[in-house]
Amino acid sequence: EKAASEEVVKVLLAALSDKECDVRACACDALGRLGEKAANKEVIKGLLAALSDQDYRVKKRACDALRQLGEKAANEEVIKGLLTALIDKKCGVRACACNALGRLGEKAASEEVIKGLLIALSDQDYRVKKRACDALRQLGEKAASEEMIRGLLIALNDRDSVVRVHACKALIQIDGKRGDVHIMNALVDLFLRSDSEYYHFLWNHLKNALYHSETMIILKSDIVRKLEISLSKRHFEEFLAMPTHKFVNALLKTVDVSWMPIVIRAALYQRNAIVVWNNSIWVYGSGKPKKFKCSNEMKNQLVEAFSGLGKELRGVTFYLK
Repeated sequence: EKAASEEVVKVLLAALSDKECDVRACACDALGRLGEKAANKEVIKGLLAALSDQDYRVKKRACDALRQLGEKAANEEVIKGLLTALIDKKCGVRACACNALGRLGEKAASEEVIKGLLIALSDQDYRVKKRACDALRQLGEKAASEEMIRGLLIALNDRDSVVRVHACKALIQIDGKRGDVHIMNALVDLFLRSDSEYYHFLWNHLKNALYHSETMIILKSDIVRKLEISLSKRHFEEFLAMPTHKFVNALLKTVDVSWMPIVIRAALYQRNAIVVWNNSIWVYGSGKPKKFKCSNEMKNQLVEAFSGLGKELRGVTFYLK
């Protein structure tokens, strides 16, 4: 950036018109490395012209240079040029166009850009799909729409693990603290069927999100059952380290019996005692006892579940009356 003088920029702009494609590509590289200080009208105009170069390497480097110029390069002409590059026949150009659009940030978060990136999520090349996920993540939570979330949820099931990881990171960023029901269920499902070491960042997110009872209760029955199956195989036992009363709360608020075996496993894991007395449930652990009200129907279901699973999972204390 120290070299970003008028003379240097002038020479590099002239090199953009050189007859040798390697020279034009290197000129794009150099202009990009000058950073935001070089983001004037002449440079942007020159790089936009390079986006239409006959050589794909020049177009690719032009996209990357615009990315490095950052938000200062975010005008309608640049966005239009990058959207054209997004449908280039060369996958390398398409991937770099995704990168550049993402780097432009919220200034580029128009319906047209989001639509183009969602189309890129269906690209045949995994690198393009990966970069499209990253770009959508960089556009920010404010740009999130149902269509965007739906596209990323589809990418979450991509056959390529790299795409799944980047879609996962995008959804975590977009979801923020909202606790979207579709995103949360999809992320838990992905975690349960994936290598937990590979998705350590996902576990950190889920651990923080599910610690809040409001998030836990949005899990669907089929996801809760999958979670119980994993726990029965002694997978993801860190999940059981959350306070037992949070699982009891999820059970009572959702009235979903799928939570019952998890309640018992959590009590066992933490050496807690659960007392069902009249129409109340008491959870005794290391802290102050927690009391919950429950219906007669739920009480009877709890008694039945505790009686059955309690025999299977020895070591946890239940008192039923």
